[in-house]
This record gives sequence, structure tokens and C-alpha cells, in this order.
Amino acid sequence: ALWNDPYLVEITARTIDEERFLVIGKIQKKHWSAVITPRDGNIRIISVRRSRIEEVAIYES
Repeated sequence: ALWNDPYLVEITARTIDEERFLVIGKIQKKHWSAVITPRDGNIRIISVRRSRIEEVAIYES
């Protein structure tokens, strides 16, 4: 799972209406990015997709 990556990177996402974060990690040697938001004491997943080139660079730096 993405959340099990010990090198997971979390970045504050730019939003107006609610607090969101972009998390970048690896699943089976492939980079994945997820947008998440805390809600009612839980973490809600907004979206998950393969990471963009810029996000891979952030993860690898």
C-alpha cells in the first residue's frame, strides 16, 4: 500500500475550501500520488494516480 512506503512524501496542497495534502510514494517500484483530506478524525482519499514527472523528482530528491 502507498501508506506503507517509509519514504512517503506529504505536501500541503493549494486549496481554498478545505485542507488537502498530496502524498507521493511507491507501490511495487512505481510512483503513485494521492490527494487526501482529514475529515471527522479520518483520512479521506480524494484521488490516486500515477505520479507526474515533477512529483517523481520531488520524491527522489
